Amino acid sequence: MLDKIDFFVEARHYYDHALPIWRKLPSQKKGNFYISTHIHNIKEYPLPKDEKIIVFNDLSSTIKELKGKKGLLVVFGLNKLLFNCLDRAFILVSHGVGQTIGEGNKYIPYHEKCLLYILPNTIIENVYKRKYPHVKTYVAGCPKLDYWHTNPVKIKKTNPVITISFQYDSDLVPETKSSWPYFKPALVELASQKAWTILGHGHPRIIDELTPYYQQLGIEVVRDFDEVMERSTLYICDNSSTLYEFASTGRPVVVLNAPWFRRDIEHGLRFWEHADVGVNCDHPKELIPK
Repeated sequence: MLDKIDFFVEARHYYDHALPIWRKLPSQKKGNFYISTHIHNIKEYPLPKDEKIIVFNDLSSTIKELKGKKGLLVVFGLNKLLFNCLDRAFILVSHGVGQTIGEGNKYIPYHEKCLLYILPNTIIENVYKRKYPHVKTYVAGCPKLDYWHTNPVKIKKTNPVITISFQYDSDLVPETKSSWPYFKPALVELASQKAWTILGHGHPRIIDELTPYYQQLGIEVVRDFDEVMERSTLYICDNSSTLYEFASTGRPVVVLNAPWFRRDIEHGLRFWEHADVGVNCDHPKELIPK
């Protein structure tokens, strides 16, 4: 008989993908749902009142707790320390749309502990099958979108709401660096327009940096992507799975391309296989209405 299953998340955006899956588990299979707040404050998490969530303030305390448990552990990111410290089996859920930046181009030994990859599409499934043929895969789509496809948003024809968002600045490769410094000048005029309402969003790892500038321009800050999905007519972003999540609801997106995004490099999906998910914008002036 299958043991109870534990979940672990260490970032706010992982939580959005984890909770819908956790809710679908039969109660007799639910172990513990753990959150470590060493990256994001617990105030960032919309915790449900009907689910028991165990919160730790640091990763070491979480690992100490997890070491004393057996059975499957479902994770949503690749934390080397966690994988190396724990002697238990993992299920890895890909928390985005399935790009292969970094991860798909090298072998990562701690994948040996993974029994199953739960993946969003067959494109990324084929990459994982080539790299880790010993691990089983299952394509589940994006469970966090189930709600939005069964409860479609009614798009208002008047008073459009535009949300602009930016990825956090990662030095993994040039394509993972934020376009925020490049497109920042365009926000002044975007915010001054009267034809629409503009909201400011960002990856949880950059939103604190963006917030003061958004507020300076009178842009309402929306930290929760669910609220973006609920209110927005149009979504503008540089590099995030949220581009594809928003577009899946039938609403338009604008894709921001920074000049340091290399055009001769393919990472799958966003770069550049399906960058045509929306109108591409290569210069700040292209964001400003004529």
